[in-house]
Parts: sequence; C-alpha cells; structure tokens
Amino acid sequence: MLLYTSGTTGLPKGVMLTNEGMSYTQRLAEAWAMDPSSVNLVAMPMFHIGGSGYGMSTMLVGGHTVLMREVNPAQAIALIARHRVTHTFLVPTVVQSLLQTPGIQDADLSSLQLLMYGASPIGDVLLRQALGVLQCQFMQAYGMTETSGTVVALPPEDHEPDGPRAGLLRSVGRVYPWVELRVIDPSTLDDVATGKVGEIWLRSAMVMKGYWNNPEASREAIQEGGWLRTGDAAYLDEQGYIYLFDRFKDMIISGGENIYPAEVENALYGHAAVLEVAVIGVPHPRWVETPKAIVVLKPGRQVTEQELIAFARENLAHYKCPTSIAFASTLPRNASGKLLKRELRRTLQEAQASTTAVSAAPVTVLALMRRWVVDYFNRQDASVCAQFIAPDYALRIGDTTFAGRDEEWLPAVDKQFRTFPGMGMTVHQVLVGSDRVATVFSEHGASGGIGGRMAVWSGVGIYRSNGSRLTGCVAQEDYMTRLRQLKSGVADSVEPPAAAPWDTAALAPDPQAESVVRRWVARSWPIADCAVRCDDEHITGVPLAFDVRTHEITELFSSGPEVAFHVRQTGLYRGGLPGIDARDETFVLHCNGLVQVQDGQVRSGRVIRDRIGLRAALLKAAGA
Repeated sequence: MLLYTSGTTGLPKGVMLTNEGMSYTQRLAEAWAMDPSSVNLVAMPMFHIGGSGYGMSTMLVGGHTVLMREVNPAQAIALIARHRVTHTFLVPTVVQSLLQTPGIQDADLSSLQLLMYGASPIGDVLLRQALGVLQCQFMQAYGMTETSGTVVALPPEDHEPDGPRAGLLRSVGRVYPWVELRVIDPSTLDDVATGKVGEIWLRSAMVMKGYWNNPEASREAIQEGGWLRTGDAAYLDEQGYIYLFDRFKDMIISGGENIYPAEVENALYGHAAVLEVAVIGVPHPRWVETPKAIVVLKPGRQVTEQELIAFARENLAHYKCPTSIAFASTLPRNASGKLLKRELRRTLQEAQASTTAVSAAPVTVLALMRRWVVDYFNRQDASVCAQFIAPDYALRIGDTTFAGRDEEWLPAVDKQFRTFPGMGMTVHQVLVGSDRVATVFSEHGASGGIGGRMAVWSGVGIYRSNGSRLTGCVAQEDYMTRLRQLKSGVADSVEPPAAAPWDTAALAPDPQAESVVRRWVARSWPIADCAVRCDDEHITGVPLAFDVRTHEITELFSSGPEVAFHVRQTGLYRGGLPGIDARDETFVLHCNGLVQVQDGQVRSGRVIRDRIGLRAALLKAAGA
C-alpha cells in the first residue's frame, strides 16, 4: 500500500507499506479489545494511516466499521448513538470540539468503550472533562505512516488524571512487544542514558520498505540494521515509558539552551482560558531565539498576554517561558488534524515583514548571519531564506561558484542536508565589519549513505550584505577532514561554541593589522612561527607543504586586531596529502582565515584551505 506522509515539516513523501507490515493491524485490533461485536467509527481521512490503517482493524476481527466523509462533531455524536459505536480514534482537538457540541450531555453514548487519540498529547484538564462526559476508556496511540500505524500506546489504566499515576499522561506509552525502540543521540548515534532526550529509532516488521521514487530520503530514514529514524525527540523512563518532546526541527535554542515547544504548550494548556496553543521560536537580539506562543481562547474567556506569561513562569523554568503571546481564532492544521507550525512561522514572518517594510531600516550584517545559521541552516527551513538571502546570492568554494539563491545555492545545500540528515552548525568565532561578517564554524552530522557514520568538519566563511540581505559568501570547508572521518568511522569531537556570538561588537578597522596579514599570506606552508591552526593538522600531525609563488587576495577586512581574508595562492605542492607525492607543476590553493595580530605579527587564528580541490587537481594531473 502506498500512503503519503502528513507533510508537517516539508513536502509529503510516498510511503511504501508492505503486506507483512499491515498484517500487524489485526494484532493491534486485538490489543485494543476489538472482537466481532465491535463497531468502529472512523473519522480520520482515508489517505492517512490513522484512517485507512485504523479503519481496517475492526474488519480484520470480524467487526463493523462506520466511515465519516469528514469530521463533524454533531454527526459523530449521532452516529455513535445510532450504530452503537464501541471504538473510535480522534485527535484531541476533535475531542475538545465534541465536548462543546450542543446536546452532547443528553446523547446516548453508553455503547462507547474505547476512545483512542493521537497526533498530540491530551491535557489532564481535557481528559477530566472527556472522562466525565463520554464515560469510556481512553488510550493514546503513537505511530506514523512509516510504521504502518501504532507502535506505542498508553493504555486505559494509565489514564488517571487525579491518581498516583497521573504523571504518565505526559507519556505516549510503551512499545508493543513486536517493536524495538532506541533513543539515540543524533550527534554521536549512541544510545542515550535513561531520562536523557534523544531521537526515537524504531525497528519492526511494521516499518516501511522505503519512500516511493525517493532513494535518498529512504537512505536517510532507514539506517543500517533496519532502524527507522523518526525525527522525534523523546526520553525513556526506568519503566520503559516514552515521553515525547517534539520534532527536532521544531526545537528552540535560546541562549544555548534547548527548549521543546511541546513542554511549553503542555504548561499553557493548564490555563482555564486556553483552548489551543502552539509554540514556535522567533528571533531575539540577544538570545538568538525565544519561544512565542500562539493561543486560541475558549469561547467567552479572556486573558492577557502578561497573565499567560506569568502563568507559564509558575510552571516552567523562566528560560523556557514564552516572551510573547499572540492570539488567534484558529490554528492551521492539515486534513489529519496535525498542527502546521511552518504555516505559523510563515504567517508571522510575513506580518513582520509588512510591518517593518515602511521604515526599511538597514539590518546589521550580524543579524542577517544569525538568521542564516539559526532560522535556515539549523532548522533546514528553506522557506525563510527569501527574507534575508538576496535572489542573486552566490557562494564560492574553491574554484566552484553556486550562483543564484534558488537556482544553484539552495539545491546544493539541500543536497548536503540529504547526504547528512539532521546535520547542524556550531559557530566558534565571529568577526564583524560594516558590510561583512566572517565566521569560524563547524558542521556535523551522520552520513545517510555510509552506515550512518558521524563526521565533524570546520570552515571559515566571509559573508557580504547590502543592508537588507546577504548577497554572497566566500567559504572554505575542510572536506578532507570529513573524508578522513567517514573512511575511518571515528568522528572528531565538536569544539565548544562561541559565547554569545551574536553579541559580537564591530570594532574600528586596523590598517596596520591588515598590512601584516597581507604579507603573511604570501608565505609558503607550513608556517611554523605562529599558533594558527590549519585544517586538521592539530589532529593528524601531518602538515600540508605548499611553496607559494604568487597570490591574489580577494577578501580582507579587520575589526580591531582580528583580520579575515580569502587568498588564492598558486605554487608547487610539496606533500602532506595522503597517497599523493610532490609535483613540480603549478597548482592553485584557496585559503580562508580569521587570524589575530599582535605586536606586528600573526599570532593565532584559524585557516581552512581547499585541500579537497587541490587533491582533485593533483589526481587529474596524474591521470588518476
């Protein structure tokens, strides 16, 4: 069977489900206490696994199924009474609507035995109301299209909002016996300790065969050994209960702290005036980003922004609390009831753009760079790029240029995201000029094509701005280091991030320091009389030997005694690359650096050279 994903974080993908995987629906039906006397109300769309997969459950044990064309709370109440429905599956927002439907108190719902819910947790306030009105058992289901349906469940006996097990309502339950589950650190691919947040990995015969006509996405999702990467952040307790935090892509990083929106949402749901809530990250000048809550109030209820923030602070650590609240009449959801946070981000960003367009004040290059790292790269959300990346943006790496934001640059970076799913960027140093910013950074992720091997590689980038958007970048990334780690299977460690990099001040240029660096980049490699770190020589102990004959500086600027540069050197390769001997021909070596000048000399800093490009040229010259 071919079903498509919900597309809550991107375009839907076709999921290839096997007969064996779907056969477990009968086991699920038995686990849900279905039998030939059961009557199942299916209110989810049939193109969704929660409709088609769940809809087959009762039929596989000889029971009856009642289909709804679309969710209509009043009609659902009537169908339950008319057909003596025993089982149904609803999302919590529909349960909420059901309880607000006029006449539900007088309806005959006595046949209802089990109400299953999913897509989001159910708050204890809503559960108390639903238990009182519907008088049936509740079960939470966790699964996805890629797993042929439910793989984790929180059974009825764990739904006690006022009992000693009330804390379990924050859990999605435990895995079924035929499912294996691990919680993995996405940066190291190791199992995390009990109670620590990581990514859920699943293995079972229920797992999909792959994505239709999308081999790259299939390799990213299904790891060596048949493990499915879900992209969901969670932790396990000592009893094996799984506590789902959020999609990793929705995680908010504020002042270096990880904030999971679901935790903030659950706290706000405890307020008596809140009907629905969604939390997303928004830019912040100091903390990079902070939580913002979009709230739908219950009919007839009122509460102010400050009152809700104060309520959150009573229940959460202050750094997790929203710094702003927006009120809405509804939240965007897809046909299966899942919240579309990307639509919320887009709506807020468009509103902000229209508000700020009147003044058209210049945007600092540092603020643009922060958005590049936080909003785009670490969230992998290409939809926001148009706000801070110019259409004619061009990236130069070595002798290769990716011209045009949408034509060449975005497709190239997207390919890297697919090759290293879940990859991220850490900024280690920032240098700010009037219209340029330079960063020393590292990128890190697990390869989707070499058994999930982890790699960490460094880079130095110099970015230009026109006052409203970034217009271009000259960067060098140490792909030779990445190649070494992927071949060996041993990853380097990620160096600590810079402290508050987005607070870096722009100092006055230092012409004397610039003059020192102009002379320094004409020297041949290795340069032994300074502490500048080049590529991964501090790890391998093998320096690159390159006899510089000519050089051309294409980028150079300073902020106080710190200088960033790009230089194109030509000269003779004398050794240092694995398996390649010295040659007497002239080759090109591109170098990016961010160095510090003291007492008229370059004392320290970071230089990344295009060794992978030099290696390719050497191999080509050798006929390899």
